[in-house]
Amino acid sequence: MTHATLKAAGAPVVPVIRYRNLQAAIDWLSAAFGFERHRITTDSAGVIVFAQLTLGGAMVMLSPVRESAFDRLLKQPDEIGGAETQVCYFFIADAHAHCAGARAAGAEIIFDIEDRAKGGRSYSCRDPEGHLWNFGTYDPWHHQEKSTAVPRELRWVRRGWSLAFATGAVVALGLATFTVGWVLKEQRPPSFSNIETGSISSGYSTTQQAILPTENRGFGQAPVPNSAEEKHKAAITQAEQTIAALRERFTQAVSERVSAEQAAQAARDQLAKALSSKATAERATREARRQLARVRATRPQSRNVPLPQQ
Repeated sequence: MTHATLKAAGAPVVPVIRYRNLQAAIDWLSAAFGFERHRITTDSAGVIVFAQLTLGGAMVMLSPVRESAFDRLLKQPDEIGGAETQVCYFFIADAHAHCAGARAAGAEIIFDIEDRAKGGRSYSCRDPEGHLWNFGTYDPWHHQEKSTAVPRELRWVRRGWSLAFATGAVVALGLATFTVGWVLKEQRPPSFSNIETGSISSGYSTTQQAILPTENRGFGQAPVPNSAEEKHKAAITQAEQTIAALRERFTQAVSERVSAEQAAQAARDQLAKALSSKATAERATREARRQLARVRATRPQSRNVPLPQQ
């Protein structure tokens, strides 16, 4: 399924977030983050019991905090010291404008706008009930399409070997078909008209041609079979030799293709290792930035307080 198809059909995974006050949460998320109401479900008394909100091609579902068996497996952020076990990330076009709108609506900005190693800018904040939200300009669907694409060099290797393999198979099949057809034709018994025509044109009868010595058929010429049976045997031998040669060529083509696929796999493995090393370096860079931010946040704010000596 392509990126465009996913956008048209809707993302297959939809986060569910619980709120104690659904109406207030819907109003705040719409004002702060730009969510749009997709579906609001109420009970007989008009109380909201379920909501679906959309932001571009993404959706979240809101449900109330209840005392059901499923709800007993969950905790709200303020019940576990503000921690979260999962967090929602949404792709946006303009991180600065979106962050400014969230800040104006009263969102608690946890991590301000920051440039990411993989490209794009993002920020993190909390809503009034303590849930964490992430917004950024990094589009994971677009990045996935680029990262899973086969490099151009490997594509050309695949196409070249596939074309060579297909061409060899077609040529081998054509030669085999021609050889088998020729053998079958030679093995058919001669008709009466062929016998008479051969006898008249050669000056010998059919019996005389069968017993005619090979040395009388021309100096320096290859021996000609003396009977139809010998002709059939010679044709079969030639066909077997042709099939054996084709089988050898086919085996060689298969071996060359296997070697090419192994080389392509080795190249893919090297590419995967390079991408893994790059991801590790990017994680280390982000962790260093976080540590630097924490160090800066713990420094004394007043200029009159001296900083500790390094």
